[in-house]
Amino acid sequence: MIDPVNVERLADVAWPAAECVPLGPWRLRANRGVTRRTNSVFTAGHDDARGADLEHLVDAAERFYAARSLPPVFQISAATGARELDGFLARRGYVIDGASEVWTAEVGNVERPGLCGGVATRADEPGGAWFDTAFAEDGAERRRVHEEIVRRSPRPRVFVSVVVDGRVAACAMGVGGGGLTGLFCMATGPEFRRRGFARALLGEVAGWAAGQGGAGVYLQVMAENEGGRRLYRQAGFEPAYDYHYRTKA
Repeated sequence: MIDPVNVERLADVAWPAAECVPLGPWRLRANRGVTRRTNSVFTAGHDDARGADLEHLVDAAERFYAARSLPPVFQISAATGARELDGFLARRGYVIDGASEVWTAEVGNVERPGLCGGVATRADEPGGAWFDTAFAEDGAERRRVHEEIVRRSPRPRVFVSVVVDGRVAACAMGVGGGGLTGLFCMATGPEFRRRGFARALLGEVAGWAAGQGGAGVYLQVMAENEGGRRLYRQAGFEPAYDYHYRTKA
């Protein structure tokens, strides 16, 4: 049985923000505006604040992000608490942004298909070609911040690639902890899509997780990403819970 609070805590460690400041039952995360997860309030696993206490906490969070020229953003899930917060923010003018789902699979249930026209590799550290594929669409500054997040990710971790004719065609990162492995940074180069490489990456990360003694794999996917959701279901994953962000309009 997956515990959503535990998964969120593991994901918070696996994809670490540059700044993480405690605020009562929450943690304020900031990372120069790159990725919602690392630039939002972590609220999982605590009893709801109410009334004046809730107002004071939100006021303090807004001041924190204003001081960094960032919009205030809260990560919220009905599966992990903060139910009073969601309605409070809605009344305060916050809108839902980045509706997402967490999918999980037992390592033994993840399909591990063979590769046709490519070779799967694993590495302990990311190389330049891995970064080129993972963050191909980023500008120079955004890519640099993304690379810093990846390099801060804790061990054990693995960087998986599918190599075609000496080029990294597809890539992913797995970060282990608490008996689970989080899957991040999955990407396939445009010219290499629809060749089964993404499914091969899922299998490689699950194989690595099994070798680490892990029981399961978790990942996040945007709710509107029908292609990704279909891929994960076919590979053996199932939706576990959803979450969203509230951003001040």
